[in-house]
Amino acid sequence: MQLVSLSFSLLLILPFSQGHPIYPTLLAGEQTSAGERIFSEEEEATLLARLDEQYGQILTQQCDFVQLRYLDAFQDTLTAQGRCWFESPDRLRWEVIAPLNSVIIYNRDQTGQYKINDGKLTRQEEAREDLLQVMLKQITAWMRGDFQSGKELFKLKVVEQEQVQIELEPRTERIAGGIQKIVLQLDPALSGVSRVTLFESGSDFIRIDFSNMILDKPLPPALFNLDNPLQQR
Repeated sequence: MQLVSLSFSLLLILPFSQGHPIYPTLLAGEQTSAGERIFSEEEEATLLARLDEQYGQILTQQCDFVQLRYLDAFQDTLTAQGRCWFESPDRLRWEVIAPLNSVIIYNRDQTGQYKINDGKLTRQEEAREDLLQVMLKQITAWMRGDFQSGKELFKLKVVEQEQVQIELEPRTERIAGGIQKIVLQLDPALSGVSRVTLFESGSDFIRIDFSNMILDKPLPPALFNLDNPLQQR
């Protein structure tokens, strides 16, 4: 079964920086019956401003990830592993290494999706590639810490349960057709995103955990080469 669906391709997502705590003092926000605390407008604005300031200073990011995808119809979980590279402001490479090998590249408003089998590259044609390009542009903005530019596409809410998380709900039917909600879980120090969960239709979801973050190490331009994604190897 194909591990990388369109909705997962839309998500990629967000191996944010790890550094010093950026929001050490939490104010008293709204408490819900579910036990989560919704940030006040003041808290939310302060957190997002500090994310913008901190992430905006980072030139490159790279990390490993583990993706778990739960499919309710099969009562099963599919697992994939890979690596992500980001170069500010608008270059991204997301590569699934196992069990199947595939690559998505976003390079200055151009997008490419590829399968790799026995060292051979096949470019994939995506019926909704225009939507994928819109989403990848938005994702690179989030990776720079810019959550304000996507407010026409997503309704944003910051909540605290066991950890603080940013919840993003699609505003447009075009996006909501494949994604119910995106949840970005911040690490305990509130210095970066450690987990992303994408809720699809019904009970299906994708969870991505990040590790081994490396910041500001120069990346070879070939990583983002749309004509020959294997060149960097």
